[in-house]
Amino acid sequence: MQETGEGFGGQDEDTEIQNLPLYTERKADGIYRYRLRVPKDLVERVGKGYLYRNLGRTKKDVVGNWPEAHSDVALADRLEGMYPKKTLALLHGAVLPERSSSFADVLDQYTEFKTTGYEATDHRLKVRIAKCKTDLEAAIGAFKVYQQPVQTITRQDANAYRDSLLPVMAPNSVARYKNTLNAALN
Repeated sequence: MQETGEGFGGQDEDTEIQNLPLYTERKADGIYRYRLRVPKDLVERVGKGYLYRNLGRTKKDVVGNWPEAHSDVALADRLEGMYPKKTLALLHGAVLPERSSSFADVLDQYTEFKTTGYEATDHRLKVRIAKCKTDLEAAIGAFKVYQQPVQTITRQDANAYRDSLLPVMAPNSVARYKNTLNAALN
């Protein structure tokens, strides 16, 4: 990626720089820029194949701006081996995902959404949601209900919930509780 020319060790700043610093190139308009290829597996996430930072037109500009450009663009490279690969991939991608909600969080948000302001109606909703949480915890475990992202809930978890309720309540009541959970998820 380095280009050759005259002048980096030398006399005239207006001439092309020889022995460019790593990841530096000269564009056709005479501006030097820092260019780093994005790993193939991250191109879709980043949205482009290269990351660029303009360094300037002269040797002095390139030498002065290169360290900051390198630290901006290559932070993840310096952290290689210090953090898990998934964390480094996020640093390369520069996009952090939002925290995923747990099933309990989803049910709490549903309760807030469905609150009407009528005490009796709201009380029935809160009691039904609390019972759903308790029954879910008994069927699939507290970890899946309160800590795991809701996207990890599977059909097997739903079937386990249904099967745990059938011995203690009528099938229509089981369907009503499952419908409440479905509405909260949707």
